[in-house]
Amino acid sequence: MKTEFPKHEIVPGHRETASESVMKGIVRDAMDRVFKDDGPLSGDETVRQCKVLSDIIKDDLKPMEWERYKYVVQVMLGRTEGTGGQRG
Repeated sequence: MKTEFPKHEIVPGHRETASESVMKGIVRDAMDRVFKDDGPLSGDETVRQCKVLSDIIKDDLKPMEWERYKYVVQVMLGRTEGTGGQRG
């Protein structure tokens, strides 16, 4: 007697995969909303901006309803002067 197991698709179909161009557009749009002015940020302001930016990106990704994806957003801001950055 041969036992048959149900077949499960491991690789998602073409329409089920996350679109890189859509994700880049979401990130660009979120950055435009958060960084309206190009003024310098203090250390405390940078931490807050990282948190706000990551929350906006997560909220914009959730309606996409891509199955099999867990959204992990990490934002890191740094200065071009090489003084470091903050993660949120």
